[in-house]
Amino acid sequence: MTAYKDLSLYLATREQAIESRKRSFQEWANGLTLEQYLARDVALENQENAVGGRFLTWVLAPRSDPETVDFMCACETYGRSGRYFVDGELKTVTAYGVASVFTPEEKRRKGYANHMMRLLHWVLADEKFLKSFPAEWGTPPPRVPIAGCGYFATLWSDVGKEFYKACGDTPSTEGWVVRDPISTIWDLGSLQTTQPTAEWQWLDKNEVKDAWRQDVPLMERDIVDFARTRQGKPVVAYMPDEGVAEFQQNRGLLNPSLHPYLVKSWGVKAASGDLAYASWTIQVASPTAKTLLLTRLRAQSVIQYKNLMNAIFWYAKENGFHKVETWNLPSIYLEEARVAGGITAERPKHLPALKFYAGDEVDWMCNEK
Repeated sequence: MTAYKDLSLYLATREQAIESRKRSFQEWANGLTLEQYLARDVALENQENAVGGRFLTWVLAPRSDPETVDFMCACETYGRSGRYFVDGELKTVTAYGVASVFTPEEKRRKGYANHMMRLLHWVLADEKFLKSFPAEWGTPPPRVPIAGCGYFATLWSDVGKEFYKACGDTPSTEGWVVRDPISTIWDLGSLQTTQPTAEWQWLDKNEVKDAWRQDVPLMERDIVDFARTRQGKPVVAYMPDEGVAEFQQNRGLLNPSLHPYLVKSWGVKAASGDLAYASWTIQVASPTAKTLLLTRLRAQSVIQYKNLMNAIFWYAKENGFHKVETWNLPSIYLEEARVAGGITAERPKHLPALKFYAGDEVDWMCNEK
């Protein structure tokens, strides 16, 4: 095992980035060939949320050979525009989504992924939020001009709550802390629905993007209103535009194994009045386990929410889905969700976790898929 002080975190070369994908293919291919898997990732690099240096691959490698393809582990980051409310002001700040943390089998159980994630803070966070670099880790990893300035970073854990929490920027600080991993799920098998009236219109991909853009100032207003009830506690959030929510759809569109299950509409919207809509993506565990997963939802009242969900349920059933799922449904709708057969509970995977660099206490709003 290589000592931690002899390792550091580096922005991956093109060869290292490709090698990291070849490694993860062994466990994450989900029916794709290696060529399809690599082609999908190249296509994802060119999506709105990734272009302009926002998508980066990082590797933990020996200081003596930082460009080796025999690195210890790798991860990916997506730079995002976040919202941060503090001291009575809403700001747009740099934030990061972390993904694809992977260590090959032969290098596991040596603490490499843990150390990589600890070092990641030192290249993502705004330097004004960082403390003294731990001497036992050697020297800080090299910062690069296309990363840094981060106020917060998030990831979605499939390895429980504790692993990433232990990955702090120092041995004594916490890393990513899981926040509200709550799903509401409806089984559509016995659910009664009616075809929605003309007051609802189906949205294609471009129309969904328009709805997200319309939603941004409304979400910003919601953040301000909520923050003013929190007695000075900061609030952070992501917006669905700039390719953030679209990424969830594109993963399916660019995955040949999911093409038989794709839908024509990616959302539904009230045809008139104030903005009320939902957008979604698809999850297919098997041909008999298809879920329509909501990525954003807005309604103006409980009654309108009920009608909106009826439209979603109808569309899902018409297209052969077995379940509908949403994350962190606003509390005002939970009773109506229960009446309609929805089960709200903490889910065991895809746990949203937050590292807040600008302080200790923070609320995370709009914590959706």
